[in-house]
Amino acid sequence: MKLSAIQIKKIDDSLKSNGLFYEDVRNEMIDHIATELEFEGVDNNSFKDALSRYMNSHKIVKLISAAKKHQELKDHFYHREFLRQFATVRGVAVLAVILAVLFTAAKWGWMMDILLTVFLILMTWTMFGINGMRSSRNLFLIRLYKQLKLYFLAGVVLMSLAGHYYSDSEIFEYTKTIVLGFAFTGFYFMHNINSKYNAKGYA
Repeated sequence: MKLSAIQIKKIDDSLKSNGLFYEDVRNEMIDHIATELEFEGVDNNSFKDALSRYMNSHKIVKLISAAKKHQELKDHFYHREFLRQFATVRGVAVLAVILAVLFTAAKWGWMMDILLTVFLILMTWTMFGINGMRSSRNLFLIRLYKQLKLYFLAGVVLMSLAGHYYSDSEIFEYTKTIVLGFAFTGFYFMHNINSKYNAKGYA
C-alpha cells in the first residue's frame, strides 16, 4: 500500500526528532523508509507500530548516522559561506561602511554608548530570545547562530580584556569599535544567508 501524505509527514516528524534538520537530507531518508514500509505491506492500522518498530531498529541507526554526516557537511558549507562573505567586494564594503559609521560615532560618546547598547541587546536576544522565534523562516537562522556564536562571543571576550587592561587608553576604544564593526557585519551576513536559504532552500 502506498503511504499517504499524513503518514509521510509522520516519518518526517520522526526524523526531525532524531536531529535531522535539512529537508533534502530528510527527504532521502523518507524515500528509503517509505519504500521499506510499503514493501512490508503496512496499512492504516499497522503503520504506527511498523514505523515505531523501524525507528527503533539497528538498521535506522546506521542510516541516521550517515545522514548526520551528510548534515555536518552542509553545516560546514554554511560556516564557510558566512566567512567567505568577508572576502567578497560586497562584504568588504559593508564592513568598511559599518566601521566608518562606528569610528564617526566614537567621536560622540553618547552615540557609541547607544550602539554598544544595541550590540548587547542583539547578543542577549540571539543568546536567549531567538529560541522564541521558532517560525519556519527563523529555524535555519537559529541553527546558524548556535553554530557561529563563538564568533560573537570571541568579540565580547576581546572587548572585555581590552577594557580590563586598557580601559583608560585609546586601545580600548579602537578595540571596542573594531569588535562592534565585525559583530554588526556578522549579524548582517548571518541574516543574508538566512534570506537566501529561505528563498532557495540553500545559500
